[in-house]
Amino acid sequence: MNFKDIARGKQADYFENHYGITEFATVKRKPRGRTEPIDFHVSALLKWEDAKDGKIFHEGYRAEILKEISRLRQSGEYVPSGMMMCHTLRSEHIPWNVFFPMSLNDEMKNSAKNVFNSIIENVSSTLPKIKEITDIKIEYAPIDKDATEKPFTRCYLNDKTSFDTYIGYLAEDGIMGGIGIEVKYTEEGYRPGETEKKAAITDHENPRYRYWDVMKKSGYYIPEAYNPNRNYPNIWSPLVSDELRQIWRNHLLGASMVQHNDITHFLSLHLYPQGNLHFHGDGKHAGAVSDYKRWLSKEGQRTWTAVTFEELFQLMQDCFPGHKDKLWINYLKERYLF
Repeated sequence: MNFKDIARGKQADYFENHYGITEFATVKRKPRGRTEPIDFHVSALLKWEDAKDGKIFHEGYRAEILKEISRLRQSGEYVPSGMMMCHTLRSEHIPWNVFFPMSLNDEMKNSAKNVFNSIIENVSSTLPKIKEITDIKIEYAPIDKDATEKPFTRCYLNDKTSFDTYIGYLAEDGIMGGIGIEVKYTEEGYRPGETEKKAAITDHENPRYRYWDVMKKSGYYIPEAYNPNRNYPNIWSPLVSDELRQIWRNHLLGASMVQHNDITHFLSLHLYPQGNLHFHGDGKHAGAVSDYKRWLSKEGQRTWTAVTFEELFQLMQDCFPGHKDKLWINYLKERYLF
């Protein structure tokens, strides 16, 4: 049984055991060879009547999460996908459950500081640690408010790339820094859309697109990362492959913030469950995490890391001491670990 099937069963069991939900949604799909769509039962998809009150979020912080999502939607800062409230196997809801509660008060931010300082120290003992967390934002894309050209020029990569979570901080050396977090659950690689395909692959040297220029200026990659690879002979870099592109884009988004002088210190953090072998690998395959890391220069390795759900939740357990914290972390473990 593959990881997605295991996760599907786990989520179905969770919602049955905690909410008595035994019936899930159906969607219309047209199987190959048929002229008309038919109903497919999807055991990972909550019915709207079960999802609309936010059951996909932790009960202890549900009201705060829904209030913030509503505020962001009304302000135009965030437009959640229609599936976020319903689809239990997509990762979009997970940053709200894991990271948003860390933003609610100074005590939570201080405990979060200890979590992220442990991660920073594990990357390199010479990196300045966090003195104070200033921002914790979900679905954050930095923009240039003064940009006037179109399309997308307000966006640093000239596209819609965003961090699933962004941690802004003041470092112990008095300089601003940021941690950009990409969260994955059952997702693996993916094919690019037409705009992304042009920007990353077919027209990457066009100045209209930003990946190539930001990558060159970053110094994060070894020379071999700019050449075709025997595993991917038809593309200019293995980093733009379906397996690595999402990791690469989020790393570049942080590099673009450094190049815009928004921050000086940056760490790109890739978060995923250990059971997702696309990222973690096994005895037969190295996995996307190890594959990506081998293309990084010394400076690139100081600005990128990967952490499993299991590792993060253990750090949170060590750093968040309160009773409500324990209930929250136990929920995360029950909901997402195997």
